[in-house]
Amino acid sequence: MKKSNQLVQMEKIKQKLEEKNKDMEKTKQQLEEKTKRQLEDKNKEMEKTTQQLEEKNKEMEKTKQQLEDKNKETEKTKQQLEERNKLLQERETDLENMTKREKEREGLLENMTSEVETSTRQLESLEKELQDRNSQLQDLRTQLQEQGRELEERDRQLEENKDEKITLLTESRKRLEERNKEMEKTKQQLEDKNKEMEKT
Repeated sequence: MKKSNQLVQMEKIKQKLEEKNKDMEKTKQQLEEKTKRQLEDKNKEMEKTTQQLEEKNKEMEKTKQQLEDKNKETEKTKQQLEERNKLLQERETDLENMTKREKEREGLLENMTSEVETSTRQLESLEKELQDRNSQLQDLRTQLQEQGRELEERDRQLEENKDEKITLLTESRKRLEERNKEMEKTKQQLEDKNKEMEKT
């Protein structure tokens, strides 16, 4: 009889332990589901942030291209003005030689001199515009570097999540570094052009 009671007691304890295990398993499953949802939400947020940064990079790349196109156009205009200035100087020299023989052409020579001065002022204005464009390109480069640091921070956060996200951010960072190199190259080219303009 005593042994039977012990068996009953043991059975009850076993049943309680099984119920407790079920409760713990249920709690564990709930925690896993909650953690999974939180990770998925955070991954979606990080994906959205990464997409926004990529869109901003595309917009800045478009702005950079527009500035470079404008620089090319300005450089072409500068070259045209330099050619015109050279032609005007040649004509001025011719007029000076003719003035020695014909004093009545002095008025025309003064007009040509004024045109040369106007062309010189236009060249100076173009040089200043090129310097301003260089400053804008430098600002763009700084912004891209800041975004690179933001992507590095995102990359560190994603290390605790999925390898797929890490790969995506690493590729984005590489693209930013390549763009930075291109901007640095463009900056160097503009500086070289400015030096050539100063020599001119």
